[in-house]
Amino acid sequence: MKKLLLGTSALVVAGFAAASAPAQAQTQPFGSPNFAVTVGGYARQYVTAVGQDNAGLTTRKGVDQTSDNRLILTFRAAVPNGMSAGAVWQINPNAGTSSGNSITRRMWSFLEGSFGQVQLGGADNVAAQGAVSAPEAFNGGFVVGDNNALGINVNRVGVSAAGPQSGNPATGLDIDGISNKIVYWTPRIEGFQLGLNYTPTMSYRQGVDTTNNQYLNGFAGNLNFTRTFGSLGVKASAGYVTFEKPSGVNLTTATQNSLKNPSAYNAGLSFNLMGFDFGGSYSKMDNWRGIGAGSTTQANAAVADGLRNFNGYTYDLGIGYTFGAAMVSVNYASSRNDHSTVTNGVVAQQANGKDKIDVWGASGRYTLAPGVMANLGVFTAKYVEGDGVNASFFNSTKSSSRANGVVTGLTLTF
Repeated sequence: MKKLLLGTSALVVAGFAAASAPAQAQTQPFGSPNFAVTVGGYARQYVTAVGQDNAGLTTRKGVDQTSDNRLILTFRAAVPNGMSAGAVWQINPNAGTSSGNSITRRMWSFLEGSFGQVQLGGADNVAAQGAVSAPEAFNGGFVVGDNNALGINVNRVGVSAAGPQSGNPATGLDIDGISNKIVYWTPRIEGFQLGLNYTPTMSYRQGVDTTNNQYLNGFAGNLNFTRTFGSLGVKASAGYVTFEKPSGVNLTTATQNSLKNPSAYNAGLSFNLMGFDFGGSYSKMDNWRGIGAGSTTQANAAVADGLRNFNGYTYDLGIGYTFGAAMVSVNYASSRNDHSTVTNGVVAQQANGKDKIDVWGASGRYTLAPGVMANLGVFTAKYVEGDGVNASFFNSTKSSSRANGVVTGLTLTF
């Protein structure tokens, strides 16, 4: 009987070993054996119910379902002298190649060690990477930051924000987006870290701009601080971005007279104490032009005179409280933008002043399980456009609207 049991046990073990062999093979690293591969990212799904009256122009009411998804692959390998090298590949399943967007959201390589980290490729500028903003409970932000859940469901009717992110109030200064750049971050010392980067051209293309019809030779800097003093946590940052204006030989004299070297800066501060988070951030933009399809984020050979100027500021404020698996917050974001035009160096201001955006919101999130969070938020937003000075971009009369809505969301982080 004992021999029978031993023999049966051996067969069972052998069977399990044979069955597990394919699974073990599948878990082996793919590609070069020197690289470890980490898979991460998030899936954010929103349902928004909004009602908006645009001063008699249009009325928007209804329910929409939107998404913000990201798959992040990180490749890392050890190299001599205690350093490591790798690459980060952010894949955007929302992008559509038919509309000119790449499914690759960002892609850069890095080398890091005791000296800090060097990044090469399509990373954000350091003023965006190191930015600190107001705390907000809603995952992904719908008042603060990218406003993914809010921004595409309201109609601004020509009102522009003094920020680069979809025309919403945002202080992150993600101005040059994923344009290829050279980035350096120092090690963090006593809570402080310094970042610097150089962006050859703001255009998302390869090669040297031989016609000089792009924003060129961009520089950015960021100094950030994070540290805990007893039970008080502190985060702070200050950033700056500037570019060289286009000056190509095929630009008209009037256009050259209208262009200036653009610049922007931001600063943020937040605190955490006994479950409470509170803080805010501020950004200022000067002399950015709507070059190429009215966009602040790229320039092309079709640089024309008389386009709108982006001079203004944005700020956000927030207070939140975390208790157990839940967090709640109240937030406010505001933007003021000249939205003027410049023709042959002459600035034409709007008769009724700056464009204005004001957004209030309250939100909460609850962690159902590690990496699984439910979100709920309510908001009210007011948009005011100054009197028109250019029929291509402005209405002929002052316009204002108010939007109110409810946003729910399910966020998976992995």
